[in-house]
Amino acid sequence: MGGGVNLSPKISPDGYVSVTSRFDDSLLYRSGCRPGALVLDQNLTLHLYQEQWEYVLEHRSQVSLVVVYSWNEYFERSFIEPAYSYTDPGLSPYYLLNLTANYTHQLRVTSSHGQSTWASCFPDKACPETKGVEASSAQT
Repeated sequence: MGGGVNLSPKISPDGYVSVTSRFDDSLLYRSGCRPGALVLDQNLTLHLYQEQWEYVLEHRSQVSLVVVYSWNEYFERSFIEPAYSYTDPGLSPYYLLNLTANYTHQLRVTSSHGQSTWASCFPDKACPETKGVEASSAQT
């Protein structure tokens, strides 16, 4: 995964797992804010995000919570919020958000016991603990 580097997500003993779309803090490095740079799937060509989600789906019986790391960290480019990509201007601004919706749907539909309450909270369903509160829905 990730061009020869093992970037499979780690599932904690309590079922917590984190995924990230990509990571690029080279701008912070170049500006002197960080001592080094870390770049993972800068142009989304290694399919890091998809491979991490596929790993989560393959190990769904061990997963109780999936967290998308840095869903809005624009300066590290690890966001999934709708935005235009300067490295691929032809990419839909909703590409990563739609991938996330697709994978959370797969996780909900294929959960081992059909009781995945946390996955049913995205994107257009109110979570049980927020009943009566309007949930925002993602644009497609």
